[in-house]
Amino acid sequence: ELVDLRIEGNYVPNTQSMRVFKFATVHNLYFNNNKFIRNELAQLYDYMCIHNCLYGYAEMKNNYFDGNDQGVFRILGVGELAFEIKDNYFKDILATCIDTRNMVDEHRGNVQINIIHNTFDHAGYNWCCIRPRTANYNENSLDVQVHYNTFINGCNSVELTDNYRYAENPTGDRQIYNMDNNYFEEVKAADLSNVNFGDAAYSWANCYDSVEDLERDYQLVKDNYNY
Repeated sequence: ELVDLRIEGNYVPNTQSMRVFKFATVHNLYFNNNKFIRNELAQLYDYMCIHNCLYGYAEMKNNYFDGNDQGVFRILGVGELAFEIKDNYFKDILATCIDTRNMVDEHRGNVQINIIHNTFDHAGYNWCCIRPRTANYNENSLDVQVHYNTFINGCNSVELTDNYRYAENPTGDRQIYNMDNNYFEEVKAADLSNVNFGDAAYSWANCYDSVEDLERDYQLVKDNYNY
């Protein structure tokens, strides 16, 4: 088990690993101010894979990810967790950007994920950008706050669905998302429905039809999101 793991301030302009970082169990993670650009000839699956459990506190802020063949953060197990994801840029991501999976009994507890002011640019274009799930959560809760994010350049393949889908809960048993105050390039705010969130959202109010309006309003409230 790694405690207080910090991965910060790295620049990798020619990423060639199949998985850049892979760990078993992490208790508190700080993944900030990194920039990764994929080598176009390399097969790159994940920037971060935690294959047993992430629990405690995690933050992922001010990172830039350009290109991969699977996901950015693939977390196969979680325990009680507060996870802050803010001010990142995800570009040309094939499958998923945020993918958290089963609750691990040893560290069982509630999970709060806040996804604030990120750009998803052609990200999750062949699957779905944001995919936390509630497998084995039982009595525990998962709440995902998704606000002031920009989704542009085809974030979900219309070849897989008749509607653009930006978030989902693959377990399918709960509505876990508050999707208020985001911009979705492909769908006007008035036309959004829960189909666009895999029937897993409980709110998608006050969304925007321009990035400019979103950024204007975010400047007024951004201090509320300084976790």
